[in-house]
Amino acid sequence: MLNYALESPTFPQESTGDQFFDEAQWESYQRLGQVIGERIFGDGSRAHGIGWDPGGLDPTGIRG
Repeated sequence: MLNYALESPTFPQESTGDQFFDEAQWESYQRLGQVIGERIFGDGSRAHGIGWDPGGLDPTGIRG
């Protein structure tokens, strides 16, 4: 991700007009999404009782 960012000064605000990503661009955006997700939801580790647990969500808003 860092190498791609250094080579592309508009990363991560590149135009979405070109939907054909090369491998470096794809990997960079995938990694960026992973980093953001980990910062928001944790790394997924439940070993210490931390991390995101989607099982606790009720999308209908109804508890029963």
